[in-house]
Amino acid sequence: MKGISQFDNRVKEYKAEVRQIIEICAKLNAFSRQNAVVIVSSTGGELLKCLENHRQTYAMLSNTSNEANYLTEIKSQYEKELSKAVVRRYTVEDVPKLIQQLCKLPMKGPEIKQALDEEKKARLKPNTHRRHRRD
Repeated sequence: MKGISQFDNRVKEYKAEVRQIIEICAKLNAFSRQNAVVIVSSTGGELLKCLENHRQTYAMLSNTSNEANYLTEIKSQYEKELSKAVVRRYTVEDVPKLIQQLCKLPMKGPEIKQALDEEKKARLKPNTHRRHRRD
C-alpha cells in the first residue's frame, strides 16, 4: 500500500508541475506576442502546432490513444492558459521571474536550468569562425 500511495503522490506532483509549466509557457508566449516586432498569428503559434502534430501521430498509431488523449488535454489547458495570459500586460521584468519559476520546479527544473545554461554558454562563446577579408 505504501508503494501505491507514493506512486499516487508522484503522479499528483507530476500533474501539478505540468500545469505550472503550461501556465508559465502561456505567460511567456503572451509576453512575446505583446512585444513582437512582427505580428504573429492568433491561432496559438508553434507550440500548439507541435502539440497537434504529435497528437495526430499518436492518434494514427495503434495502442497510443492514451497519449493522443493526453496531448489533447495538454493542448486544451495551454489554450485556456494562453487566453487568460494575453489579457494581462507582461513586462521585460516579468520574463526572468517566469524563467526562474521554471528552473525551480522540482522535477523538470534542473533540466530546464541546464538547457538555459548551455544556451547562454553558446551565446557567449566567441565566434570561432573568422571572416576572411578580400582586398
